[in-house]
Amino acid sequence: MGNSQVSVGTSATQIVAKNFNRINLEIYNPDGSAAVFVGESGVTTSTGIPIAAGATKEWAYQGGHHPFFYRGAVYGVVASGTISVQVWEQAEVK
Repeated sequence: MGNSQVSVGTSATQIVAKNFNRINLEIYNPDGSAAVFVGESGVTTSTGIPIAAGATKEWAYQGGHHPFFYRGAVYGVVASGTISVQVWEQAEVK
């Protein structure tokens, strides 16, 4: 399990690395002025999923066999400036 803070700018920035043991991931955008757009390595403000200012995006594993739970790297980008996002990732202990 880990908490971190990542500064996201106008170029795609890796927020979390691929983790095959991931069972929960939350990315919180505490900035009061702009959205952070998340996706894969080539993410842009046009192709990414927005996390609005003050909002959280969560990926949570529901147990059982779920082959479509995303465990790859997540990248973020903003339209201008820099935003520090807060990240919480939980991994299953093997």
